[in-house]
Amino acid sequence: MVACQIFREEEMAEELYNLRYAGDRLGYRALLSQWEQAGICIFCPEHLDREPVFQTQNWFAVENQWPYPNAALHLLIIAKRHITEEEQLTGTDFGEIVMLHTQAKRIFPSLQNGGALILRFGKHSGATVRHLHFHLIAPVTDPETGRVYPGNHVNFPVG
Repeated sequence: MVACQIFREEEMAEELYNLRYAGDRLGYRALLSQWEQAGICIFCPEHLDREPVFQTQNWFAVENQWPYPNAALHLLIIAKRHITEEEQLTGTDFGEIVMLHTQAKRIFPSLQNGGALILRFGKHSGATVRHLHFHLIAPVTDPETGRVYPGNHVNFPVG
């Protein structure tokens, strides 16, 4: 995989994580704080602690270690290069993201009833990791109707 170049001088002033938005399920906030102090971006391929589910030349998909409640599936589609702003995305990037989304729909039955492909952007979006990524989420659904159980929606915070 292509190594991220996160230690350029202009990026050192930027935070890698926004702890204000981090929940503390399973020690998430404490881990982010440790990684921030060590200067480690957990989304850069050289720090990834598991194999991608699938990948393209510039992007990879992994299962989220901290999925949102009521998600039957929660994948993260992550840029292999360390980028932080949506303006840095190219047409090639969008094409590869669509390819990964399409591949996920073929592999994961939970996406057959629908879901969401979400990108948060900007410092106050609610994102905790400052490395551009998309969330691909499928809610838990009733197998008979394909609908979300009443009161069991996935709440995805923005801002």
